[in-house]
Amino acid sequence: ALLQGAKERAATSPDGLIILMDTDVINGGCSDAVLRDRYERIVRVSGGAPVLVGADPYQWPDIPGFLGRFQDTAMQARRNAILAEFGMNSRDLDAWQLPNAVSYSFVNSGFIMGPAWLVVKVIECSLAFGWMQENYFNDQGGMQQCASRHPNIITIDYTGTIVLDTNGLKPGFLRVTPAGIQNTLLGGPQCFVHLD
Repeated sequence: ALLQGAKERAATSPDGLIILMDTDVINGGCSDAVLRDRYERIVRVSGGAPVLVGADPYQWPDIPGFLGRFQDTAMQARRNAILAEFGMNSRDLDAWQLPNAVSYSFVNSGFIMGPAWLVVKVIECSLAFGWMQENYFNDQGGMQQCASRHPNIITIDYTGTIVLDTNGLKPGFLRVTPAGIQNTLLGGPQCFVHLD
């Protein structure tokens, strides 16, 4: 269903930005202008990778050999550059993580944003690589492999300013106000929250 919807949008507006998200992702209340600004900044600093996916503090499912791929020098340099663009560093986010969380540097496939025609390609990649050894499909496993294989196309929202995955985070990171959900680290509106 996601692929079909993305293909329909790509047929009429291939370069138009689309967002696909899990049913447990909520709108935090940032404006369209703020969302676009954050997206464009992350894409620019990532070297132009136009499809943005959410970040996760855990590498799941555990795919042998993949833990190191998201913590290698190139990926950490990208992560640090994206965080710096928003006045953050890795210690800022890590301070909010629960003790068992690894690092907010892995892929979460519950949020995908980018030009429609490229989102189609990313979903097709995930479908091709999402079959796990136990013969079940795992979209996050597929997305991990695609992000690792295509860093020129897929980037991760390491900041959590567009989509924040709350799994593994301590309470208090977000604050609900009449204007919407506020990200206390950023000091501004949160665009989306993944209640994973």
